[in-house]
Amino acid sequence: MDHATLSRVNTGPLLDHAHTGPLLHRAHPDPLLDQLIWRQGVASRADLVVSNRALRRAVADGRICHLARGRYALPSVARARAEAHRRSAVLSHLSAAVDHGWGVGQAPRRISVMVPRGRKVRRTDMGSLDIHYGLLTRGEIARGRTDPLRTVVDCARTLPWSEVLAVADSALRAGDVGAEELQRAGVRCRGRGAGQVRRVAESASAAAANPFESGARALGLEVPLLDLRPQVWIEVGSLRARVDLADLRLGLVVECDGYEFHGGSAGFVRDRRRYTQLTAADWVVFSLVWADVFVTAEQTRRCLAGWVERQPRTPRRRPGVWDRTWSVPSDVQCYPGVSGPQWRSAM
Repeated sequence: MDHATLSRVNTGPLLDHAHTGPLLHRAHPDPLLDQLIWRQGVASRADLVVSNRALRRAVADGRICHLARGRYALPSVARARAEAHRRSAVLSHLSAAVDHGWGVGQAPRRISVMVPRGRKVRRTDMGSLDIHYGLLTRGEIARGRTDPLRTVVDCARTLPWSEVLAVADSALRAGDVGAEELQRAGVRCRGRGAGQVRRVAESASAAAANPFESGARALGLEVPLLDLRPQVWIEVGSLRARVDLADLRLGLVVECDGYEFHGGSAGFVRDRRRYTQLTAADWVVFSLVWADVFVTAEQTRRCLAGWVERQPRTPRRRPGVWDRTWSVPSDVQCYPGVSGPQWRSAM
């Protein structure tokens, strides 16, 4: 997607002006800032389409912040950390997730902080911050944010389902939280929100490419008989495509459109041609935009559920689709004319 196209696309709720400044009213376009805004304020080096020289200059100029190795953010992230430090608190929940450098589906509207139990909080702070109380470790106090596992669990207790799955997927993808570690936390968890913590622990996947995709998969998990797997390779005729999400039994592909940069009109055309080839090979393609997942999620869920309900109980076999009785791994290669349990991991 080129810069001119990006300026016309609904990128979803951006960070508040109080947190980011009026970034959308710049006199001159800044593609680097636009990419960070597009990703709700944080991005890895691999996500940013920019030269190393331009990236170093942006950090030196203070236009962006270097959070950790390979992780960059808008200055608002650093300001949130300063606000927490000024109040002898640490960042928590979604604010801590952003500070860890994880991708999130929705940027935090207010700064979330955690203070030790029993500490008095000024009335003015209660109106401007989301304040939580808990026991803090010395490491959390020193780093100014809750630890990774605790951050995921705290988000799972309080955030909507699609948003917390995006946080958990991002934490696994970054390697800050392990899948088994999260599952053990789910088993141990008690109290408010424990059910959703366990559900997140069972459903989170490091294979998800970004928070947009995680949110779409969260919608799929709400639809009976729909089993969307992330990052699936499909090979049909001359087509070899890696799709965002796919249900191999139903022959359904869900593409999260607009979150990533297409790299200009050529990339946009290439994606549309791929959708046409998939449709010609009898795959059904749902193309979702950001608002479908994080604004009108219930409408999108009903649309998916209605389509699934209209499918025959034993769907017509498509190239590379397995019997539902077989366990299919998260990252699979679909080959033309293959039926049954034949598969190999996509590299």
